[in-house]
Amino acid sequence: TKEQTGEHAIDSRQRSDRKSLAVLDFATPNSSNADLDANFWKIPHQMSGNEENTINNETLLDQFNQLPAATQQLLKTASCLGSLDTSVLNASTERNKKSIPQLLHDVRFSVNGDTLTFIYQEIPINEASRLHVTIGRNLIQNLPQDELSGHYYTVLRQYKLGNDSIRNQCERNSTAKLCLEAAEHAVSQSDFLAASQFLDFGISLLEHDNCWNDEYDLTLALYNDATEVEYSRSNFERVDALVATVLKHARCFRDSIRARASRIYSLSTRYQMTEAVEESLQVLNHLGERFPSNPTRFHIARELVRVWRLLRGKTNEMILRMPPMRDPDKVATMQVLNLLFPGAYRTRPKLWGVIVLRLVRLTLLYGLSPVSAVGFGFYSAILSMITKDINGGYRYSKLALALLDKFHAKEWTPRVYMGVFGHAYSYRRSLRSAYPKLQEAHETGLETGDIEFSCLSAAIKCMYQIFTGDSLVVTEKEAIAYSEIFKANNQEAALRMITPCIQFLQNLLGKNDHPQKLFGDVNKDANIITELLTQAKKFNDEISVGFIYYYQMVLAYVFNDYETAMVKATKMQRITRPPYLHPSMSSPFTFYTLSILAVCENRKGRARRRILSIAKRCVKKLTQFSHFVPENCLAKMFLVQAELAVVMRKGREAKCHYESSISVSTRYTDYMVRAIACERAGRFSSSCGDAVAATHYFREAHTAYKEWGALAKARQLRLEMPELL
Repeated sequence: TKEQTGEHAIDSRQRSDRKSLAVLDFATPNSSNADLDANFWKIPHQMSGNEENTINNETLLDQFNQLPAATQQLLKTASCLGSLDTSVLNASTERNKKSIPQLLHDVRFSVNGDTLTFIYQEIPINEASRLHVTIGRNLIQNLPQDELSGHYYTVLRQYKLGNDSIRNQCERNSTAKLCLEAAEHAVSQSDFLAASQFLDFGISLLEHDNCWNDEYDLTLALYNDATEVEYSRSNFERVDALVATVLKHARCFRDSIRARASRIYSLSTRYQMTEAVEESLQVLNHLGERFPSNPTRFHIARELVRVWRLLRGKTNEMILRMPPMRDPDKVATMQVLNLLFPGAYRTRPKLWGVIVLRLVRLTLLYGLSPVSAVGFGFYSAILSMITKDINGGYRYSKLALALLDKFHAKEWTPRVYMGVFGHAYSYRRSLRSAYPKLQEAHETGLETGDIEFSCLSAAIKCMYQIFTGDSLVVTEKEAIAYSEIFKANNQEAALRMITPCIQFLQNLLGKNDHPQKLFGDVNKDANIITELLTQAKKFNDEISVGFIYYYQMVLAYVFNDYETAMVKATKMQRITRPPYLHPSMSSPFTFYTLSILAVCENRKGRARRRILSIAKRCVKKLTQFSHFVPENCLAKMFLVQAELAVVMRKGREAKCHYESSISVSTRYTDYMVRAIACERAGRFSSSCGDAVAATHYFREAHTAYKEWGALAKARQLRLEMPELL
């Protein structure tokens, strides 16, 4: 009748946008939303998806209605699935005596994406909703258990589209459990977007007044997994909301630990270091692990002695054979101690030392866990830096890597590699050999969800490339690419490390009209650096403060503004002391010493004696560092010796040390030290009246600066002495 026709028209209009709804409800794993619309109705390769629909919709509808009921049902099912994949269709439909090819035999129109879309739009909304749920049930019932994980997306998409038809709460609960399984599977495949959508759907299925009472364990598991997944996606506002819900409903403190851990992660990533540290200490206090609020060297020494006693007589092999840690409170403690790492290292270095030693002690007392690898990785750094036990540090760095392999703990790679290759290995291996490992840590962290340490590894790699005098052009290109990743993942701490680094590189490359000032294309004005410094000081972030002053100091020194270099050197000297002083950080220590030596001629009495004392200590430290790996520090050591000899009026020694520094830096391709050593040798020769030697050194310096990529400095030299260059 006309009335029925009108109702059908209204129903059709209500369904007109249902294709886009079906597409966007779940994003296809590993696909962008832009690709979804094009690929959602794609027919498998055995069918043609490019044929034009040569008949109009009315004719198509008439032909469809004339088909047998079983064939109509098959096509409706295919339209709900968006596919004619035979294996999936077989599992999606009720058992039928006829096969799919037999059912499709009487179809007189081309079955492609367009026709499936039309058929789907003609199904009444309520019927489509029920059909989606039926398909989901059939898939769960008919697919073999070992194949179900490969079809999580298909099954849950059907339940999602038919959500309104799932009336029975028991079925909603079982579907929510399937969402939890699917999310964990997606995380194992590093597909955090799909995991997030599965978990959100699972939570929505349980959103009723009594879910925290009736299905407490399932609800808690969904929320805990969701907090971790949303952290991995840098969705920090969602993390805060989920954590607040867990803290409101958790029955005991232990049930809230995973959610609290995710919040600590997110606070640290958002540069809220103080809050992250305080939250961690509160959790540890509840777990029975107490820490002094302001540890001193005494606390570190006491922890060291306790660890030494437990390690006495134990080889690496004996430690590797220890049983796993089983006490749930101690396992949780290890996890939280690991979370405390970044904030403590940047804001409370003595607390960081106590944390590392506590990780090792708990391992030796209660058994092995994957976090033990992190503890031994940084314990190796403490032995090398504080106790000067280089061989012991190297031994335990190898143990950390062995523990990583023992537990197949890929997700801990960024943290373990940071301790081993970012610190301890620099005592026994060249700094450049750590680059591939730090890059691996970066990539693995992005894959496994440890975004914070992934980005920190990349930032440290760029800084080390500056320290070793690598090409500025290459380093700038990598640093800019990394910074885009940091921005995309809201990694505030890593961004604060790499932003001044990029500006420093661009200044030397000649991309700033005032290259001696740390602002330009990246930092549009000096206020940004001032703001970064203010915030870093507010949070007591010694590393960020120190490195901003380091870049300012080096720029001032390279461009011969030695008084400014000395002022900046005095402000950055905190990172020239433990726990930050190790071979990989020898460049800040070296430039600190060079900067104060450069103004020593203008100092007298006590100030002069202090500068000479610092310079001699620097030479001693660099000599120790160079004993195992000359590539890291030897050229710097000779340069400091040369500058010290100049101040002490020992011209012959100075010339010899300059030559040694130039020779070693050339051998190890350290463009930065070679260029500076040549320039300083030229200025020394010029002050001695040796014009021939001065000309030679200045020309060598000009060439070295260009090879390094410091075109701004090369231009300054040409302007200063055009007759030579």
